[in-house]
Amino acid sequence: MLRIIKIITLGVVFATAIIAFTAFSPGPLTKEKVVILKKNSIRNISKLLYEENIIYDQKTFWLLAQVMNHFDVIQAGEYKFIPKISIFSIIRQMQIGNIITRKIVVPEGYTTKQIIDIVQNEEKLSNDITTIYGEGDLLPETYFYIYGDSREEILKRMHKKMQDALEFLWESNNNHTILKNKKEALILASIVEKEAKNDEDRRLVASVFLNRLKKNMKLDADPTVIYAITKGKYILEKPLTRKDLKIKSPFNTYKYRGLPPTPISNPGIASLKSVLNPLETKYLYFVVSDCKGNHNFASNIKEHNKNVNKYRKLKCAMDTIASVSSRL
Repeated sequence: MLRIIKIITLGVVFATAIIAFTAFSPGPLTKEKVVILKKNSIRNISKLLYEENIIYDQKTFWLLAQVMNHFDVIQAGEYKFIPKISIFSIIRQMQIGNIITRKIVVPEGYTTKQIIDIVQNEEKLSNDITTIYGEGDLLPETYFYIYGDSREEILKRMHKKMQDALEFLWESNNNHTILKNKKEALILASIVEKEAKNDEDRRLVASVFLNRLKKNMKLDADPTVIYAITKGKYILEKPLTRKDLKIKSPFNTYKYRGLPPTPISNPGIASLKSVLNPLETKYLYFVVSDCKGNHNFASNIKEHNKNVNKYRKLKCAMDTIASVSSRL
């Protein structure tokens, strides 16, 4: 009886040693590989890894996964496995959820349609988009996600971040007498976003528009006319003409005073800050000053006309990059 026990014990020790050796030995993978693992049975996952030539032995994977209680804590997703990775390292990687994180970059000033298209075209996301979002509802930023996250969830995050940012910045608003509510701040920020290329210009452009609103002057903002013509698609494959500036649309700030009825884009944090905490200036006009999209600012029409003449001498001068007020 004692001899049988010894034999069994030796057999267990020997089998354990073989499993341990196999578990910690380099695997067959010769180059980095990305594999999508869903929540599944140990056998099915071990089969997949074997078929992908990532492990040598399915049984060892199954036994070790049982011992490590792996599948109580597995995180499904995309896993990147390095060459020669061992079975133990694979299981440990899945235990801690060391999965691939992807990102969506949403540029400032994109329309809601453009943002929806970006999210819809992300193949690693799941489910269709059913919620309808308006212009200015989504905050442009970089958003991280993992394989299988839903498109709806990404958009909900964008929407919440815009709401939170607007709420926070509104509390520090120094222009409650000019901008009556958060919607007006969002509308003006969306125009500034389409006009300015850098943070310094944003604050100056915002000051021009705020000064115009104070004086009950028309904003004369080209981007609002483009938005009206394209119906929010914002791709205009021609320069604006004087005829365009006369179109009947509540978005035409050359024809109607005050702000348009809705935002014309989704502004970023910098543009929101620029309208809620702008620079105090006497500027009423601006025009492109170089081919990089920077601007010259003026407080009177005489000075502005000089800036316009300087602009017209630039090699890149064309209506498609001219600032609104260059036509005043």
